Amino acid sequence: MKKKKYVGKRQNKVKKVNTPLIIMGVLAAAVVAVAGSGLFLQNSSVIYPNVTICGVDVGGMSAKEAQKVVEKTISEGYDGKDMTVTLPDRTLTLDADLTDVRLDMEKAMKSAVSYGREGNFISSLVSWFDCRKTSYAVDISDAFLVNEDYVRTTAQVVAEDVATTMQDSRMVYDETTMQLAVTVGVRGVKLDVEKFLQSVKSAYSRGEFQTKVDYDITLYNPVNLTEFYLEHCIPVKNAAYDPETKEITQEQQGFGFDLEAAQQQVNMAKEGETLIFPLKVIEPTIFAEELTNELFGTLLAKYNSPHTVNWARTRNLELAAAAIDGTVLSPDEVFSFNGIVGERTAEKGYQSATVFVGGNSEPGLGGGVCQVASVLYTVSLYADLEIVQRAPHTFVVDYVPMGMDAAIYWSTNLDYQFRNNTGAPLLIRCDVTDGFVNVYFYGTDHTDTSVKMTYQVVQTYPFKDVYQMDNTKPEGYSEVIVTPYTGYYVITYKHQMDADGNEVSKKKEADSWYSKRDRVTVVGPGVLPEDPPANSVPVNPDPVEPPVDPSTDPSTDPTNPLEPDPVEP
Repeated sequence: MKKKKYVGKRQNKVKKVNTPLIIMGVLAAAVVAVAGSGLFLQNSSVIYPNVTICGVDVGGMSAKEAQKVVEKTISEGYDGKDMTVTLPDRTLTLDADLTDVRLDMEKAMKSAVSYGREGNFISSLVSWFDCRKTSYAVDISDAFLVNEDYVRTTAQVVAEDVATTMQDSRMVYDETTMQLAVTVGVRGVKLDVEKFLQSVKSAYSRGEFQTKVDYDITLYNPVNLTEFYLEHCIPVKNAAYDPETKEITQEQQGFGFDLEAAQQQVNMAKEGETLIFPLKVIEPTIFAEELTNELFGTLLAKYNSPHTVNWARTRNLELAAAAIDGTVLSPDEVFSFNGIVGERTAEKGYQSATVFVGGNSEPGLGGGVCQVASVLYTVSLYADLEIVQRAPHTFVVDYVPMGMDAAIYWSTNLDYQFRNNTGAPLLIRCDVTDGFVNVYFYGTDHTDTSVKMTYQVVQTYPFKDVYQMDNTKPEGYSEVIVTPYTGYYVITYKHQMDADGNEVSKKKEADSWYSKRDRVTVVGPGVLPEDPPANSVPVNPDPVEPPVDPSTDPSTDPTNPLEPDPVEP
């Protein structure tokens, strides 16, 4: 009777796997492998790959094999070859026979075999991998044997020849002769004989027959003349224009020497050389008077305007002129009349004189100063400056040509402004003398042209006579209480003229509209004419006819009947 196979649960049982133990086992095996490799390399006598001795690749060889190859190389490559040593100032040749180059093979092989095996087994393994990628020349300079007495003696001869003791630079000033003696320092120079020997042996170990050896240098302190100069000398100063203060600074004599040139001489001098620098008075090359003439010696434009003989008005003119006189404008700076003159107040001495207010003439502080502004505007035009802000008077004035006046008023911020576009400083001189307001612009003339101004009266607005009857006045009484002004529309033109007086260009400069003001006369009985003149009007006249549209230039309008010839002021 056959026995039944017992399956049941035993057939379905699955064996569990311990994963962490497996990983740890793998890691342990890897560590053992690495450690084994490292220990093998440490205990092996085979030279690491790509290791060279005297330029010969001995990688993968045993010490014995490497020794044979190196001995052959030494025998074939070193015998009879002189060593060339390059120094900073000369070249030496070491005779091969006298140098007697030999190699301590035991010491050299030991250095080659031990390379990469320093440290623990891990560093040995890392070095082995590095050598597979990069060649390494073993330093066996200590294993090279040379006739050291010969090499040292050769170096010592040079060392004694070049040996120099460092000497610092020095300066001695003789106050009696006023001379500064500067002695340039000397470098300390030394040839290190032992460094020379090691450099020769190191070159042999690389399979090279030339090397370079530098001297040991001790530098001296460089000569710096600045400190002495600051203590004993006075720098010369040329006159100069100061844009901040707008003044020309005075020149100043100097005492000493040319610091920059002297320092350059010292820097170029040989070591140990002595230079003598006399201290003396140094004259400036630019003088204030010459610079003043250069900057402000050219009269660019001027205008002299007669003024009314009236004490109060004349006083106002003098105060405004004094405030402006001597003003210097830097290049591109804007002149402002109100900014320079300021508010016209009684505290400043300004008097009450006639001003235009709302079409009327009435007393006001500073009356008349518009004449100074107008003369400034006129001179600005002739100097061909850029006009920034300008407005004509309400009524035409008689102290400058038509269209060349400028109204100013403090309370309404009505100002006259122009820009100094000459590219150089501009000096304004302004005074009131002998019945004239005088304005002069001085600067540097960079052009060969001049300016001529003309104006054209395009349209006239006649005033009318207005009569006011006052029966309280005596018979035959007549008094003008409002003086008249004729109204005008005026165009000013600027003409650029060359040196021969020929016109180069002409352009419209400005439009000026001046209002008319009717003459008002108070009359008594029996004075008013039965047939009033054609220009007379009743007491309540019609509104003043407005001027023509300023956007239309009548000088180019062929239908405009008013085209009188231009008038030169």
